[in-house]
Amino acid sequence: MVNLLTWQFWFNPRPDVLSPNAAKIMTAMIVGGVLFSIITYWLKSRGGFYRRLWGKCFNFLIANSLVALLLFFFDQELIPVFSARYWYLIWLVCAIAWLVFIVLHFKKMPAIKRELNADQLYKKYLP
Repeated sequence: MVNLLTWQFWFNPRPDVLSPNAAKIMTAMIVGGVLFSIITYWLKSRGGFYRRLWGKCFNFLIANSLVALLLFFFDQELIPVFSARYWYLIWLVCAIAWLVFIVLHFKKMPAIKRELNADQLYKKYLP
């Protein structure tokens, strides 16, 4: 654990292979991401008001699962530059930023729903 706090660990251009526990966690994340993306795809295809939100979640999950699979592949094949640990930091920052935008869209949903209901009520009385 002390190794995680050093610059040499994060910016070594030729790092060692992931530890067995980290490889299991990475595999579980990839499989979990694919399974949840299948669920969100099903929810997106059902339609309804939250279809766009489920589409955003699907895109987030499938893209991050593919990036994780690529990083895991590069790490297992010991490709010098692409197996560096700083790619995990870049991936984490991008995933968090993407997740923030999804949460912001989720917080806007009640206002959008109220506006849609008011618009439907208004159009109900138009010829």
